[in-house]
Amino acid sequence: MVFKNNGDIYAFESVPFWKAMRISSEIPKRRFTELFGAEKRNMETPEDAIEFLCPLVEQYQEKLYEYIKKYNSSEVIKNLYRILDECYQYYICQKKARIKLRDIGVRDVEIYNEYGDNRNIAMNTLSAVNLWIENSLLYQENNEVGYDEDNIELDPILLVLVRRRDKY
Repeated sequence: MVFKNNGDIYAFESVPFWKAMRISSEIPKRRFTELFGAEKRNMETPEDAIEFLCPLVEQYQEKLYEYIKKYNSSEVIKNLYRILDECYQYYICQKKARIKLRDIGVRDVEIYNEYGDNRNIAMNTLSAVNLWIENSLLYQENNEVGYDEDNIELDPILLVLVRRRDKY
């Protein structure tokens, strides 16, 4: 989007979070449907949400624990830090753009919604990855299994934590 302010011209572009992480948007959509189902739910009280989410969180934690046990903990931690770094860099870049938009007085709701959606996904991912790192440190497993210490590529499968590493 291009904006004019006091004779200056500004161009802003926001890349959706999943595209920035080089992951097809279909993968997280599919994972969302696998976890939460396709039908809409109306949660009227915090108790309703807790009742619905607790079994899902326990199931997800078990999958993460199995993933950590299966692979070298050091590899998992390295991969999680790579995800953390990518998400953090993306979040900071987006935050600077949001601040600039505010500072120049842009009032375009559409662009704020897009930046807001990206911010929310990035913040939730950062929070989750921090928790996964903590769990990986707590559940040190298979450290005798070798891994490529020099490879620092983002592991997209770990980012969306599918059932099996080779699923997608």
